[in-house]
Amino acid sequence: MYYDNKSTFYIKQYGPRVLVIMISILLVASGIYIYLASTLNIKPQVNVAEEPTEVQEVASNESEQIVETNSLQNETEADTESELEISTTISKKLADLKPLDKSDIGTVKSVTDNNTVIVNIDNKNLEINLIGVDFSRSNADVVNTLRSDLEGKEVKLAFDKMKVKDMKLYGYIYIGETLYNASILEKGQAIVKIESTNTSLIDTLISAQTKAKLNKTGIWAN
Repeated sequence: MYYDNKSTFYIKQYGPRVLVIMISILLVASGIYIYLASTLNIKPQVNVAEEPTEVQEVASNESEQIVETNSLQNETEADTESELEISTTISKKLADLKPLDKSDIGTVKSVTDNNTVIVNIDNKNLEINLIGVDFSRSNADVVNTLRSDLEGKEVKLAFDKMKVKDMKLYGYIYIGETLYNASILEKGQAIVKIESTNTSLIDTLISAQTKAKLNKTGIWAN
């Protein structure tokens, strides 16, 4: 085959081959670019905006755990208090105790929200209502006063002519030689309750209330 000149010869002879090579180079370059781009995208990106959300979730979980812990503690305390079984009978020693005679030593375990005193004596937990003491005019803090004064203290009990009235046990509580029924009245934290039967120490209780009135203590302040 003959050509008019060398340029025409080279173009026709080598042109197709050069074109094929250039297309191949372009294809290879494109493949390499696609490969590198896909490789870089495989690595996970950290979304900074989402990080505080994760921190908030952790904090929220910790708060829930604290609430659950506190709830469990409260339930445990409530269970402990409910486990304090109150006896509905008194021992023979207490049953035989003559009016105003003092019992053996007992320990105050707690004071209830209705201002009765739970005393453990003769291996029984007894709920004692204070003879001659009326809390109807007392403020809400009186139960805290009773708890501060009595809980954990060693005490002795005494009864009057009637130990049980309306299915409730009524008594005098002594801390050492001090009659606590009179002490709470002298602090002005209650008023005297005049009872029909248990009146042996009524003069002592009225005297204690009179002192509170004169000193304008507690409920007598105004």
